[in-house]
Amino acid sequence: MTLVIGADAEWAALDPPALLHRGDTFPKPEYEDDYAAFVQALVERYDGDGVDDMPGLLYPVTLFSFEGEYSTYWPGDAQEFIRLLQLAYPAVKAASPEAQVMPAGLLMTDVFDGLPSPEQVQARLANPDSRIFDKSAADIALLLDHPELFDALDFHSLGDYSEIIPTTTWLRQEMASRGYAKPIWIGDALNGATLNGWGPATCPKRANSGFLGYPATEADRCRVAALLEALADEDHPQHTAAIAWMRAESAAGVVRKVVIAAEEGLAGINIGNTEDWEPLMLTQGGAGTSPWQGMVDRNMFTRKLEGYRPAFYALGQVAEVIRGYVSVERLTGSDSKSYLYRFLLDDGRVVIVAWKDLGLWIEGDPPTSTETLVVGANSASVRLEWTVTEGSSPRVEIREVQDGALALDLSSIPVFVWLEGALSP
Repeated sequence: MTLVIGADAEWAALDPPALLHRGDTFPKPEYEDDYAAFVQALVERYDGDGVDDMPGLLYPVTLFSFEGEYSTYWPGDAQEFIRLLQLAYPAVKAASPEAQVMPAGLLMTDVFDGLPSPEQVQARLANPDSRIFDKSAADIALLLDHPELFDALDFHSLGDYSEIIPTTTWLRQEMASRGYAKPIWIGDALNGATLNGWGPATCPKRANSGFLGYPATEADRCRVAALLEALADEDHPQHTAAIAWMRAESAAGVVRKVVIAAEEGLAGINIGNTEDWEPLMLTQGGAGTSPWQGMVDRNMFTRKLEGYRPAFYALGQVAEVIRGYVSVERLTGSDSKSYLYRFLLDDGRVVIVAWKDLGLWIEGDPPTSTETLVVGANSASVRLEWTVTEGSSPRVEIREVQDGALALDLSSIPVFVWLEGALSP
């Protein structure tokens, strides 16, 4: 569990935020000691050490994050954020030396979206989209220059799963160049591809049009705008089809992101969309598909649970894999768009989670491509369990293996390939 601590007291802020005014929430000088005392007391309340703990506390909180995101959600400048950590870090450790401090999550979707080359990363860092990359490369460098003020790093994955690998690689390279290594978290992850954001979904492109996220390209702008229009309008003739696509993409996205986070050796991943965000459905697609990515149905006003969506069951499928895995490796596929991950579980079971990146899929059934999986001579058959994309149960098939290999039609919807002798119950 992560507890996010924000300096949000307007009465103590250097420049209280107001409508159309970001302000600056860093504490006034006369309140800096009070902020540190607040942090220490909050950590003490939830650290589970038996001293001044919350009555009835069942599980300790050991990871404390500061501010929601290193973007527009932190309106102050980078120097102030370093100063905030200088106040917070010793306060956390005074309450609980074992507690971990994590700075606000980095948001760099426009830099790492779509598996860019190292050259593309450098070009994007030099000219980022200011709507997304609110903090400059120099601001992030300043944060990374102060490893004495944090125990783990956090980045937010608000785009396609393709951003996770290059973001992780870059952060580790940056830390290594400074002579240290820290665990990395994904502190906030949207389920599926958001396709558009930080501006309305328009056709044709306008000056204020949103950022198109992978796997969408500029050629797909009108398709994306039409999809988001259909999602938002319950009377649209394509609304039912758009919602069905959203349910399937959200479920598949949960599996893809969790699997990649595991193989990349990340400390953890927090899935952000447990419920829909109705107000953002009114932004002309400005938040992309994210408002419809909730895992549950619930009453918007009472928030009473009314049911579960496929993404909820898909999370259960992948949780069965990651809750007790001993090792995970990415297998070599036919090309870089093949995602094949072999997990060895602590009870001896073996499962390969596989999918294929075949570009943007919106209409109809997802496109497929045949991939040959080498499963080994000891397996005469495998149990195929597709990610739940409708209803509550996966499609299951037993398939015979020929000469230790299996030809499988893969799409963007992950399939769990449970090897013989290690079959999922």
